[in-house]
Amino acid sequence: TGTALAGACGCARRGVLSRQRKAGEAARKMTMGTLGHAVFERLLRGWRDGTALDDAACAAAVDGAIGERLSDLLAVGVDEGGARAELKAEMTAMRNWVSNYLPAGGNAAAAAAVVEGSERGMEAASAACGLPAGRLRLRGVLSTEQLLASRTYGLKGQPDAEVSAELVTGHNTVVAEVPLPFDLKTGKRTGHNAIVHEAQLLVYSLLLSEKHGTRVPAGVLFYPQRARAAVAEGSEPVAADASHIASLLVQRNPLVAGCAPHAAAEDRMPPPLETGSHECNYCP
Repeated sequence: TGTALAGACGCARRGVLSRQRKAGEAARKMTMGTLGHAVFERLLRGWRDGTALDDAACAAAVDGAIGERLSDLLAVGVDEGGARAELKAEMTAMRNWVSNYLPAGGNAAAAAAVVEGSERGMEAASAACGLPAGRLRLRGVLSTEQLLASRTYGLKGQPDAEVSAELVTGHNTVVAEVPLPFDLKTGKRTGHNAIVHEAQLLVYSLLLSEKHGTRVPAGVLFYPQRARAAVAEGSEPVAADASHIASLLVQRNPLVAGCAPHAAAEDRMPPPLETGSHECNYCP
């Protein structure tokens, strides 16, 4: 998957082990992250259906997500009240993001804010796609949680949403409209995980390019925790750098070999890191 391949960027062995060990605090974080994604997906669907994202709609999104995954919460030792409080703390940032960056009331003709920082790295990525450079302005939600799979690359992935975006020049002129992958990240953005998150988004951009038969120039990450700290409202645009995508594809086959049955017995596991133990602190 795109997630496993991205996780192998710092250490290929970690990409294998993370598929084998899912317990303890890692399992709790994973479960709460899944709930956060479910809540945000409900908000995006509500926006697409023209539903007002008022307090009642947001509370219903939280309650619905918890109700669907209550057994998962109990399995990792999280009570319903604690989960609801944690999700509501992120809800304000999620709702504000939808209000700022998606056209009002689900109306694609309405104005929305340009994604902050979306000009970074876009010149080369846009040129590789045969497009002029520009900033990103989102126009709508094309799908949510849709599985993308490619026999060509031997990869699959499930971005939180596929969005439609305009490339806008400095004179506010729309020069192109493109599909983009969008992914929500419920944890903190750090120097360690930023590379992994961006690599995951690059895999999604590759899969979307094959789906639409066109090059996808970028994607957008959203961190509710950064939005609460007013860091560019939590958005992090990622240009689809062709050389970075090529590097990810090189990583794929060793990762697949390590995940195969009897990989350890047949000495096909990726080797451990030789640069010290710091990276190993993040291993599951």
